[in-house]
Amino acid sequence: MKASAIIQAGDRHPNLEGLRTDTADGSLPMRAINDALGYTPTHRAIHYKLELSPHQSAKDQTQRQREPSARHSVPAR
Repeated sequence: MKASAIIQAGDRHPNLEGLRTDTADGSLPMRAINDALGYTPTHRAIHYKLELSPHQSAKDQTQRQREPSARHSVPAR
């Protein structure tokens, strides 16, 4: 399905220079698909999520979740 979408994008937009996708580091099946389609890592992003309770300030809150994701791109055909 993703390969078909890449082909359609190239057909509809012949001057397209490339495509990007965001993939969570933990999503190994999707990363394998991206690798097979020729996507290469371009940069990384880390998203932080901070849960605040109604009785704590951000300064007092210690629980943080780190959600890394990789950014990939593939050249157009």
